Amino acid sequence: MPRAYGVSTRQADTIVVWCSDHRLQKTFYDFVMRELGLENGQFFLVSVAGGGFALSEPTLKEDFDGAKWQIEFFLHHSNIKRIVLIGHADCTFYRVMGLQENQPRHYLLSAKRQIECTFPNPNIAVDLFYGEFCGGNMVFRPVHEPQLQRA
Repeated sequence: MPRAYGVSTRQADTIVVWCSDHRLQKTFYDFVMRELGLENGQFFLVSVAGGGFALSEPTLKEDFDGAKWQIEFFLHHSNIKRIVLIGHADCTFYRVMGLQENQPRHYLLSAKRQIECTFPNPNIAVDLFYGEFCGGNMVFRPVHEPQLQRA
């Protein structure tokens, strides 16, 4: 007899975009649950090679269009208040696409600008996180816009 699985009755108000790297699926999920306080049913997941990085380069047409379409769908059919973009160190997407792996924050900030230009809505927060390996684990840190230096 088939096993029955529960279904969430929560309303999702967040879109989370993370990398489809098989090594990190549980890691990303744990981070979103523990550190961001999102539970099952509270977020829509967009899992794409490169995670948030894929949204930084419209020239990467297939990944960009696929992730963009999903985000657009969720924005039009749900009450989204937040979009979370996650990137990580040692990303295969970088190597394969020939991107500079030493500039992950730049790509996440570029992805944030792409989202804000493509889907302008001041009521939706766009948060960025970057994961780095640390002794066999991953540590996630927020990525912020650089502060302008005052003279």
